[in-house]
Amino acid sequence: MAAAKSSRLPELPTESLTLGNSLRVRLVPLTHLQSATVSFFVRLGSRYETARTNGLSHFLEHMLYRGTALHPAANELNLAIERLGGTLDAATHVDFTSYDLTLPSETIRQGTELLADVLCNPLLTDLGTEKQIIREEILEELNEEGQQIDIDNVSRQLLYPDHPLGFTILGPLDNLDGFETEDLRRHHSNHYNACNSVLCVTGAFDAGEIEQAIRSSFDGMANGST
Repeated sequence: MAAAKSSRLPELPTESLTLGNSLRVRLVPLTHLQSATVSFFVRLGSRYETARTNGLSHFLEHMLYRGTALHPAANELNLAIERLGGTLDAATHVDFTSYDLTLPSETIRQGTELLADVLCNPLLTDLGTEKQIIREEILEELNEEGQQIDIDNVSRQLLYPDHPLGFTILGPLDNLDGFETEDLRRHHSNHYNACNSVLCVTGAFDAGEIEQAIRSSFDGMANGST
């Protein structure tokens, strides 16, 4: 009888470190690849909102794409990412928000610095354009009478009628219309901090180079307490 194959996944060589501001970092080198992905996870989503702020976490995720002091317009930021050969994806979930920047191994250092700029120094201006985009997303989850028809949203509302876990991730239209720059800045300051986040790099990279890039780029992130 042939020996049964183990169902355990092979253990990957990993390195963990913590910056002086308490940001936790995980490095997972995969030397057979030609690219690397820098992922940032922040403990923020609809379950951490109130009825008044429901939808703000998702709106903030969108607004981080609108530009930074170094790249003050959305098209400039996108061009900077493309010049590095990279793609930046983000998603807001019920209990966390993630950002993934995938790049060739040759530009991982510059990409790490760029991602830190996006996360730490957003301008949070030109709200109208992004509100219109999110408005269309919200309307896609409603029927002609304005009733919720997305199965995930309906399920959560039924399971958690009196808890933030029952909130939709996008939030209601009235909330979106009322959000201002100050709401975004407060939400960003309260949650986008080192104690509330984890940074992970996977793929092809030089461990010494990437650690230096992370320390120089993310050491300035606020410590926070959440």
